[in-house]
Amino acid sequence: MKIAINTKNMAQIFFYTIIMFAFIAGVETPAIAVVFGILGYFLCMISIFTKDCKKAFLYYIVFLTTSIEVSYFATGIRDGITVYSFVVLPYITIYGLFFLNFIIYFILKYSGGTLYVKNSRSKGMKFIYNVTNYMMIVGLLVWLFMYLIDDNGIYGQSWYHSMSIAEIYRMSILFFTIQNCIMLLCKYKDFYKQLECVMKNLLLATFPTAILAFLYGFKGYRAGQSNLLMLPLYAFFAFCMFIFPQYAQNKNAKMKWYIVATAMFVIMLFRPTPLGGKWILSIVIVVALIFYISSLKKVLVLFSFAVLICFIAIESGVVEHFLEGNTYLLLKYNEAGELLKSFFGFNQSNVFDSSSSFRVDEFVNIFIEFMHKPWSAILGKGIVGTTLHNTSTMSWSGAGTYSAVQQAAGVYVRVHETINLMFLKYGFVGLYGLGRVAFYVIKSAKKSPWAAIGLLWLLFYVGVYQTLLYGAVALVLALYEDQDTDGVVIKDKEENNLYEN
Repeated sequence: MKIAINTKNMAQIFFYTIIMFAFIAGVETPAIAVVFGILGYFLCMISIFTKDCKKAFLYYIVFLTTSIEVSYFATGIRDGITVYSFVVLPYITIYGLFFLNFIIYFILKYSGGTLYVKNSRSKGMKFIYNVTNYMMIVGLLVWLFMYLIDDNGIYGQSWYHSMSIAEIYRMSILFFTIQNCIMLLCKYKDFYKQLECVMKNLLLATFPTAILAFLYGFKGYRAGQSNLLMLPLYAFFAFCMFIFPQYAQNKNAKMKWYIVATAMFVIMLFRPTPLGGKWILSIVIVVALIFYISSLKKVLVLFSFAVLICFIAIESGVVEHFLEGNTYLLLKYNEAGELLKSFFGFNQSNVFDSSSSFRVDEFVNIFIEFMHKPWSAILGKGIVGTTLHNTSTMSWSGAGTYSAVQQAAGVYVRVHETINLMFLKYGFVGLYGLGRVAFYVIKSAKKSPWAAIGLLWLLFYVGVYQTLLYGAVALVLALYEDQDTDGVVIKDKEENNLYEN
């Protein structure tokens, strides 16, 4: 098997490792992060001035996803500290990303980008293009209506004004990123292989960066733990590398993917990601997708082996024993297990004792909110929709649940998880759209490894972290590879060899 990576890919991986490590080091030495953040904007703007939107978007994805975004995960301090990166720079602040994306969007839109999308053979890509248009336009109109009728007493609240700006900004960045990616893929045939190469090398660069961060003593924080993995948040997707060798287009690079995936898995067992509970659930989802895309014979063998291992692990308590020295990962493992058991009706304990089950309580409260206001249940409450705390099952006042201003007002905007966000902001229409996008993504898993990453992002991180928009791009790539053609990836040998040799 080939495990070599060509010179171009080695150079890219080295470059991305430097950028990632610079932003990590920039937590303690902000000047380093500022310099690399400015470098990112410089490269993007030079590309735009030379009329190369493809290169501008690639630089945007690289510097966005390699940034350190959440100051709490980087420092252990919740408020009062700003961590600089491409996402946040002095004076430019967060809004540089908005204007950068808007410029690319404007150029593509008025150079016929929409027409290229309409002519695309991918039903999934056209659907998500329309979905993101709907989310912005209808989401803004419904939000304005809710504000004018003073829904939940929000009219005139100063904290709500500032939160409205922040929420519209976050949804705008998601909108621009997906729309720009789709238009570029539809307009330029050579953009696909450029984007995929960058995305693969970003994944592979997490391994050398993790080693460097460990050797230099950098560590992340959450839930009172200070021994977590210090990497950009998109490293959460590292376990998805196990799915890449399952596809014909990666058959010459199987060993490479298995080596890096295994190495990152081992590292993340001892240095967990701050997104620990979801990382455990991501393992379950990726393994399920491997079953889904495999032949019947392979599925039976894998399923039998997995059932045996799970039975032994559960009955012997081997997982708890293995993780007993890692209180954070053990906590998240137990929470993930409680949530899964509660969904299937097997949990006899109080399911609301964990942060994972907190999400279930949110959904129940949104449903009750719509029962009180059925006229808002169809379209939801818009981009900055609100809910009240209608139940007494658990407290919503703990650290890390909602901001102090939301808790003081008793009105809640920033709900957790994609399904709660879509339900509150877009109602039953939003849930339908979410389900249909999920259908397209799961269907695309038969042809594209990017479906695994895209599905994890869709389930967990829509409208949350900007650096995890890597997952949104992966989702678009998966839908692109699932076009109604003879196979845009597998049959193009020259394109395959670009990355594998």
